[in-house]
Amino acid sequence: MNQKGFTLIELLVVVAIIGVLAAVGVVAFQGFLSSSKITATKNQHSEIVKHIKLGMVECDLNGGTITLLNYRGEDTPFNCNTDPGVWRNAYNAHFHGLDWINAYSTPNPWDNNSLRCCLPDNGDTWLKGITAFGVQGSYIIINTDIDGNIENRLTDRIIDYRQR
Repeated sequence: MNQKGFTLIELLVVVAIIGVLAAVGVVAFQGFLSSSKITATKNQHSEIVKHIKLGMVECDLNGGTITLLNYRGEDTPFNCNTDPGVWRNAYNAHFHGLDWINAYSTPNPWDNNSLRCCLPDNGDTWLKGITAFGVQGSYIIINTDIDGNIENRLTDRIIDYRQR
């Protein structure tokens, strides 16, 4: 009798090999996702800092007034000759108006648990993936927790526009 097909053992071996390959693939993919979120969060922090610094340059060029977005995404004139706390709040609204979200999908407790990127704060709040705008004396403080690890947190200080 000439039977064609696979034996049960051959099928079990193939299923076992597929299972091992799938497990290795899932672990590799999770590592890729994690590193992608870290990179996205670092890039977002950098873009926020650049955007605020560029806003200060625009203030010099435009006679002390620039256009930022409000929470609804509408253009709003902004008087540059204000203290850092007003800058902090204006830029927080601006990034909400741009609808920036955080890479980790961390709920933002200051914004009805939305997934937005930023929050106005005293600068001491650390939530994974979220950028917190704070004020310390004459500085706007930008803090970002990129991965939940204290050693990897990013902080930038931008001097008050009026003192540049």
